[in-house]
Amino acid sequence: MTLKICVAQLNFVVGDLAGNAQKMIAAAQTAYADGVRLLLTPELAICGYAAEDLFLRPAFIEACDDA
Repeated sequence: MTLKICVAQLNFVVGDLAGNAQKMIAAAQTAYADGVRLLLTPELAICGYAAEDLFLRPAFIEACDDA
């Protein structure tokens, strides 16, 4: 059995949870159509890598979980 893997290195925006999630969903759909069964994304892809002080806000953490 062969497992096709893809890395989704996309342009994520800090704080744009819905937009970042949509980018990952679109990448997953495209990858799946190409036969990919495991899609890898960077750490902190939902919230954006340099969220810094946003991590101190409980509402931001909850929004990340919800996204």
